[in-house]
Amino acid sequence: MMKFVNYPLRIVSAFIILLIVGLSFESFMNVISQEKVEALASVAAGVFLSRGIEEATIKEIATKSGIGEATLYRRYKTKAQLAILAAGYLQKEVLASYFSQDVLGNGFEGLKAFYNVFRQVYEAHPDYYRFLDEFDIFITAYPEEAKSGYETGIDQFKNIYLAFYENGVKDGSVRALEDPESFYFATTHATLSLCKKLSSQSVIAQDYRIDKSKELSVFIETILYRLDNNK
Repeated sequence: MMKFVNYPLRIVSAFIILLIVGLSFESFMNVISQEKVEALASVAAGVFLSRGIEEATIKEIATKSGIGEATLYRRYKTKAQLAILAAGYLQKEVLASYFSQDVLGNGFEGLKAFYNVFRQVYEAHPDYYRFLDEFDIFITAYPEEAKSGYETGIDQFKNIYLAFYENGVKDGSVRALEDPESFYFATTHATLSLCKKLSSQSVIAQDYRIDKSKELSVFIETILYRLDNNK
């Protein structure tokens, strides 16, 4: 089973999640145990991470998971459904491995830990960001009702950020913002986009001359400078 490596720094829960979406989950649970669902999610995630969504096949996932291809097709009629399953599993793994509310220090230290998770995941699992980049494009053709569960999982990250932000404003370590939610969306979207860019294959010489992890750190430090009430 694919697992993310636990880091000493653990921040809150949001980057526990659905393992599968809607009726497909309920139907699948009728014939396969929860353990098998988790194992399938892990296998699907591993295949998508290594081969990409476009190149991966349901047949390969079925073979590696030990589930009959016909059985898998009855419950997951499209590769998009398996991609959502894998995305939810990876989201849960990131939450469990990198996020915890048990952060020592004030609210600003919590926000610092929150944003630095982007860098930690990039350094340990750049393939995760490559998957997300492809997933975001691939999933646009999938029905809204199938995406709602995954999007609900994403909202947990905002809750983590807001908890640290509110604590920081109260303890005086974080500068009060006019619109903290807009700041969250703007900065996390930008950071995630940078992570996707840095994890992709370089196409110009300039990309090989820079320390990508350092570039990401500088970007995060710029965000934190705006939040630090002591600056």
